[in-house]
Amino acid sequence: MDFYDQSYGLLFLIVPLLILGELFLHYYWKRIINGFGVYPFWSSLLRFSRAAFLLRRFALYLSIILIVFALMRPRWGARFSFEKESGVDIAIALDISPSMNAEDIQPSRLKRVKDELGSLLSQLDGNRIGLVLFSGAAFIQCPLTGDLSALNLFLDKSHSDMINRKGTDIEDALRKSRQLLKTRFKRNRVILLVTDGEAHEGNAPAQAAKIYKEDKIQVHTIGIGTEKGARVPHQIEVGDTLDASLYKKDKRGQYIRSSLNVAGLKRIARVGGGSYQLLGGRAFDSAVLAGKIKNMEKSLIKDRRQMQLVERYPLFLGAALLFLLLFLLSSDRGRKYA
Repeated sequence: MDFYDQSYGLLFLIVPLLILGELFLHYYWKRIINGFGVYPFWSSLLRFSRAAFLLRRFALYLSIILIVFALMRPRWGARFSFEKESGVDIAIALDISPSMNAEDIQPSRLKRVKDELGSLLSQLDGNRIGLVLFSGAAFIQCPLTGDLSALNLFLDKSHSDMINRKGTDIEDALRKSRQLLKTRFKRNRVILLVTDGEAHEGNAPAQAAKIYKEDKIQVHTIGIGTEKGARVPHQIEVGDTLDASLYKKDKRGQYIRSSLNVAGLKRIARVGGGSYQLLGGRAFDSAVLAGKIKNMEKSLIKDRRQMQLVERYPLFLGAALLFLLLFLLSSDRGRKYA
């Protein structure tokens, strides 16, 4: 037997407290009556049956015990349910490296991406979506979920200070996205790689090709920025705005510039079986990408079996009501009890 909420077990103390309270009252009530010398009178007026009295108290206390058991929600016995689920699994790999703070896209690359992805997510309702953040390393920020409001919250809170290791490791981002999409079921799966494409380490095209060949996971790339590029500002927050008065410099004292790597992102998309789209000076056409995902065959899981313990509290609640009814309808009257 298993209990869903054992905290209600403290209510079992009600029964011994009631018993002690009743014994205390009975003892002192009898002393008071004897003190007035009227006990024989009350004893003859109120005739009790010891058996009836004990039966009523037994019914009352047992009903309380059964109610407490019901509150604890006892469960035993296994019941299997089959869960049906359709849709596409999507991993969004979002670049949050310092270069994503560049302002060749207003108000900045990262802030613009958040707005555009919010629009894209609203068109992908009904699918499971997860979020991977990466810079010099990658980590899974949000596992696959159908709760788009929770995903939007994680997306909105993303910023370039979340990863201490600087740089851009797209290969690790693809690897973590693959891990996020891992499943024993046959599912149509997609990776949306959102970045300016400046990769400082790893072999992203080779990883994308491997993922597509071995797991049939499409890798779509979304380029953010311009080929002309812009200087990379320090991450200095002033209120709700980014102070771009200070820009990063290299060891030679030259301003660090970041440019969109179109060729690299197109190559990743090509070998990954996906497509490339630009999020540049013009508005990102999220409907095009959403349409490609929607046109994919929706996978249906029919054999996902879940074991659940059967709730048994109705049995205890029903028995408690019967004993409570017995207590209310019965009487202590009968043969003389003193």
